[in-house]
Amino acid sequence: MGVTYDYFRAPDVEAASRALDSPRDSSMADFDAVAAKWVDPAVVLGKLVALIRDEPWNVDLAPLELCGDGAATEERLVCGLGQDLRDTLAGVDDNRTSELARGWAAVEELATVSDPVGDLVVDLIGLARRARAARDHLYVLMSL
Repeated sequence: MGVTYDYFRAPDVEAASRALDSPRDSSMADFDAVAAKWVDPAVVLGKLVALIRDEPWNVDLAPLELCGDGAATEERLVCGLGQDLRDTLAGVDDNRTSELARGWAAVEELATVSDPVGDLVVDLIGLARRARAARDHLYVLMSL
């Protein structure tokens, strides 16, 4: 078993840290969340951001913000994703989602994934839009 990722929104670090209290099999029921098992923030999500911005991928496109001591256990960690990333996702024109899904599905890290990437693009954009509208932040829960 590897690392899994759940992206979610919360008003602040304290609220986001409560994700650590949810059972692993609850699918983040207490949060507006997107389960993206195989989408690590730095590389795979960063490559989606690169496609959106039409620029080369680099590790700084999806920087993680450590949320402090209260946001980690032995098996789980919560990190913030930053307002710039949230606003990049939230600002995607709906007419681009199919193009972005095709481009993202072609990245090397997704070559063996059978899940529909297009649905995930739409879900992540929707999450970012809801976060921006509520003035929330985006976070990722990483679980071993």
